[in-house]
Amino acid sequence: MGNLDALLGRYGKSFQAGEHVFYEGDDGDELYLIHSGEVRIYKVIGDRELTLSTLKEDEFFGEVAALLGEYRTASAVATTEVTVVAFPTDIIEKIITNQTEVAVRLLKLMARRLKAADDLISILMQNNPQARVVLGLIRLIDDDGEQTEKGITLKLDPEDLAAQVEVSKDDVKNVLKILAKKKIISALAEGQIFVTSQDDLAEFYQFLELQDRFGS
Repeated sequence: MGNLDALLGRYGKSFQAGEHVFYEGDDGDELYLIHSGEVRIYKVIGDRELTLSTLKEDEFFGEVAALLGEYRTASAVATTEVTVVAFPTDIIEKIITNQTEVAVRLLKLMARRLKAADDLISILMQNNPQARVVLGLIRLIDDDGEQTEKGITLKLDPEDLAAQVEVSKDDVKNVLKILAKKKIISALAEGQIFVTSQDDLAEFYQFLELQDRFGS
């Protein structure tokens, strides 16, 4: 961690909760590594914000615009107090070459983002909107679920999920009601659910596949 600590001393930046790191349309002049805190990545679609991801310590963001020299395609806002290492574009190549730890983290990030894109394509290829919702939930659990002794807790915005898997908000609400009735999930608080078993959720998806194949 010594190298990263040195980079933090030279390129570190801090943001208060609610403060933007950048806005959609800004120049992509820096690549960011979160040292502490949490950052939400979102896009404005129509009159609402669609949350794309919530990132935490040791995660990169802003890499596409920074590496390709393009404008930001989404906005980034601190949801807590945040400290980042902000790598200027003109030194990124040098840092990647000389800082093995940074290079490895960035490669792992790229691999995860490619897998996430493949997963989303697989979801959008599903004709059944219920199957899309369930697969979207499984994807969110893999990315952001917090494992506990009794199950998994997950922050969930039904509108965000609906937009991500391209179904209606009513479709999402209906699937959540079915899953709650079958005790696969339960509401913890507004915007948060508890998943009793990821295996049960996967089995429910398999049930939907069989239903599509053989009928109700």
